[in-house]
Amino acid sequence: MDPYQAEILGIALSFEPKTGYYIDISKEPQENKIKMLRELWEILKDKNLVGQNLKYDLSVMKVNGFELKVPYFDTMIAAYLISPDSRRFNMDDLAKKYLNYETIKYNDVVNETLFANTLKDVDSEKVAEYSGEDADITLRLYHVLRPKIYEFELEKVMFEVENPLIPVLVKMELNGVYFDIPYLKELEKEYTQITNNILEEIKNIAGYEINPNSPKQIRELLFEKLGLKPKKKTKGGQYSTNAQVLEEMKNDHPIIQKILDYRKYQKLLSTYIQSIPKLVNKKTRRVHTSFNQTGAATGRLSSSEPNLQNLPIREAEGEKIRKAVKAEKNGYVLLSADYSQIELRVLAHMSKDPVLIESFKNDLDIHTITASKLFDVPENQVDHKMRQIGKMINFSIIYGVSSYGLSERTGVSINDAGIFIKKYFELYKNVEKYQQQILLDLEKNGYVETLFGRKRFLNNLRLNKNDLKRMAINTPIQGTASDIMKIAMIKLNEKLPDYAKMILQVHDEIVLELPQDKVNEISQIVKETMENAVALDVPLKVDINVSERWTK
Repeated sequence: MDPYQAEILGIALSFEPKTGYYIDISKEPQENKIKMLRELWEILKDKNLVGQNLKYDLSVMKVNGFELKVPYFDTMIAAYLISPDSRRFNMDDLAKKYLNYETIKYNDVVNETLFANTLKDVDSEKVAEYSGEDADITLRLYHVLRPKIYEFELEKVMFEVENPLIPVLVKMELNGVYFDIPYLKELEKEYTQITNNILEEIKNIAGYEINPNSPKQIRELLFEKLGLKPKKKTKGGQYSTNAQVLEEMKNDHPIIQKILDYRKYQKLLSTYIQSIPKLVNKKTRRVHTSFNQTGAATGRLSSSEPNLQNLPIREAEGEKIRKAVKAEKNGYVLLSADYSQIELRVLAHMSKDPVLIESFKNDLDIHTITASKLFDVPENQVDHKMRQIGKMINFSIIYGVSSYGLSERTGVSINDAGIFIKKYFELYKNVEKYQQQILLDLEKNGYVETLFGRKRFLNNLRLNKNDLKRMAINTPIQGTASDIMKIAMIKLNEKLPDYAKMILQVHDEIVLELPQDKVNEISQIVKETMENAVALDVPLKVDINVSERWTK
């Protein structure tokens, strides 16, 4: 699956349903392979290329020196846009779902041949049958899915956002991320020592050795030995000891915080500190995470192997791991560009709320304005704690928060939280109207949509009333913010010189690696491009941070 290691054995093509062709170049010397590929690419590059998960094919081609064009249609992306809450978008499942067709499986082809490890060890006739079918099924899926894209009015998000993003993600993935491995090794020693110390403290408090990762042992300790009151049960009927439950219980006994701390450090060690060095590519000496366009139903990108979007950023321990990402060469730095309060700005645009719009147009502190209303004090008397609560409710409203939910987040009583929500909607009257309209539209149409027409068919999901409301209110905001980021990446890709490389995208942030002496020039390009990616009723604002290591 690594494009840097992948060897091209052949090309499978189809231009007519139920027909597939396979060009076997596996026995050719490397120079002949490249010559044949170049001749074929000359023919194909100006055609309307249709494929399934084209990001991978284009990555392999780019590694072999072939420049990219925007593909015409990716069946995986189309299937995702039509049904974003589906879990599987691989060809085998799509063939079954849309064509009622059972495909030849890769593992079956390889396993049928004695001592075969990959398709290279399999008879070329069998490879031709398998590969030709792949191309044919992709084309047949295209004929089914393309009309649905137009039927659901998804062509704008398909052809202006998702398709043009594919070559951008190819470049970003191949650029890779440089990690300071010696630094991670030192961090491993430090965090291992911390986990050992916590384990010893847990043993001293409990009076016996315990495995904090074992739900059974933690249940016995908390609910039987210590006699603490359980909060809720798992689907299997056992008392839950997951992180959320333990967070709620952490004031009940000092050992609970120790268990939470142990699990946190253990997760950082296993998920990042110990696994990242194993993922360093031997050829490039960099880590090439995979950015997934079909990973989140709202339209956000996700990343895997490793998931660099999930690093805990609000805690010092997570910040230390981020610092392992650095510029590889001397004289180079990392530039981080972060959209400021993009979801609130999207909310202002989509709700057309005059107070929100004016606040952003005049670059006022939106959190202070909200806190001033909530606490009935002048803006100049809003202290840090009040502003934090103002900030929390601003962002919570985007998620359709209830008074109970706000109470949980802020620590205020449910009654006070209800008063805060009422005051919020008194200040930002159009926001409440906008949210009510979303729910009415959902009832009428069965879906909610972003500014660019990305749809989420929530009525197809089995959700309780509160979850349905929360998703309906949040999806258009988060999805629109994600679409704006994707459009910004597409435009940045066109404007950035080769020496400034996009290496990461994490929600509202893009990270570039570039020469130190080009910082001013690139900062201006990045800021202008991102802030003008789309035109809203309020200005988009981007904060730039430059350092040798990735810091927030």
